[in-house]
Amino acid sequence: MKRITLMAVCLISALAVIPATAQAFVPFWEVKAPPAGWTLLAAGTPETVLSVGSFGVTGGSGTGTTTFKNSCPVADTETIENPTSGAEGQDEMLTFEVVCAPNGNGPFPCATGESYKFKGALSAGLPVWPSELSFPSNDTFEHAELEVECASSASALYHPPGHVWNPKIAVNALKSSAASGIFRHGINYFELLGTDSLKALGHGFVR
Repeated sequence: MKRITLMAVCLISALAVIPATAQAFVPFWEVKAPPAGWTLLAAGTPETVLSVGSFGVTGGSGTGTTTFKNSCPVADTETIENPTSGAEGQDEMLTFEVVCAPNGNGPFPCATGESYKFKGALSAGLPVWPSELSFPSNDTFEHAELEVECASSASALYHPPGHVWNPKIAVNALKSSAASGIFRHGINYFELLGTDSLKALGHGFVR
């Protein structure tokens, strides 16, 4: 698999992610603490980052027939690390949760007019999602699986093809589109469309 340059995190002052198109090709996490420039995150020193944002959720059943749309907040916890082996920068999605208020129809198996959640990794008691930085400017998560949990307690598991979710890296954010991977359960599907940004930490900065 081809790898990318990925600039990532301000550990002291801010956390940041910058795609290959913005910087020279380096397939590792990098850190920046103003006024210093970018430097590699020390190998073998995993850092935990918390992100929040909002996803448009669009889905339905069959061959692309849209039956529901909603806008829902997302929150997650990840770790990033440059391995001591010298391999490309790695990431793990530890928790991932999208919470949707009632808005007409919802994803299978939820009933019309009820709230629902999309829960992944430890949030749903599932395995974490390991990731590697990948060409051209992506954070490629494997083992990606989301549980749709309806307010009525009905639930179903969805995953993208090959269980791979492949959002784009932007400055301080992950950007998800249909191209990142459409989550499916049989003929039912949904897309996560939007931006997941670093949560303000004690220093008052955001990714």
